Amino acid sequence: MRKSQVRNSPKRIRDRHPRHFYLTKDQPQGKEPQIKDRGEQGVLLGDTAYNRVKQAIIECEILPGEEISLPGLVERYQLTNAQARHALVRLTQEGWVSAMPRRGYIVTPLTMQDLEDVFELRMMLEPVAMRKAAGRIDSGTLNQLKKANKATYLPGDAESIRKFLRENRAYYMTIIVATGNKILTKVIDQLFDSVTRLLFFSSMYSYHSDLIRQHHEKLLDALLRGNGKEAERLRHAGLEYAKRSVQKALSSSPSLMGINLAPPRISTRRGTRRNTDLD
Repeated sequence: MRKSQVRNSPKRIRDRHPRHFYLTKDQPQGKEPQIKDRGEQGVLLGDTAYNRVKQAIIECEILPGEEISLPGLVERYQLTNAQARHALVRLTQEGWVSAMPRRGYIVTPLTMQDLEDVFELRMMLEPVAMRKAAGRIDSGTLNQLKKANKATYLPGDAESIRKFLRENRAYYMTIIVATGNKILTKVIDQLFDSVTRLLFFSSMYSYHSDLIRQHHEKLLDALLRGNGKEAERLRHAGLEYAKRSVQKALSSSPSLMGINLAPPRISTRRGTRRNTDLD
């Protein structure tokens, strides 16, 4: 057996890396999946590395505009070169990072146009999803929503903000799953990947988790009463409030101004009436 084969054998890989690198989204923690051969193991470890780095970008553990490299990812996340390369290829294909010749990679910066595009799409989809979910909240779903709505955070505390945003995402995705529309659920879940980076900076510079929890309670009350029209109105108001908060944060953040936030394209759409539910 060649030295390279010994160095990269499955046993040595297991010795070098924590167990969590084996886990997939659906794999119970503490149990390693059954690996048929080295090729299958390589794909699994590469996908897990990709998910880990992508999550770090989404939650701003790796900041917008930050330069990253293959050796840097290997050291930072205890990956092999092959795993880090697999992650960077996929992240480049999906637009999360861009390659820089002879320099490595740069995480795609946030722009004001991202803000406009993401919230425009959210306002098209999420209020409608709330209306559709009205009257469909069973006892199990209700318990999940109450648990998710207990989260809070401290401004400037990155880790508490990340935990809060995970629970906030779980709150809305639990409701959207209740619509029974799998395609809608998938689209909005993917959309949350983009919105999380925006919300992170909003939360770093201001505190509004109490207002968000109060809004969640009003929304849940409308859903339980089967009042789809009110649930739709409340979600639209919540999105308008979130957009204003993010706009303010992006405009005042020194770190984001340092990566040259681009202004949005001029829109021909008429402005909407400002809702004061969360003001």
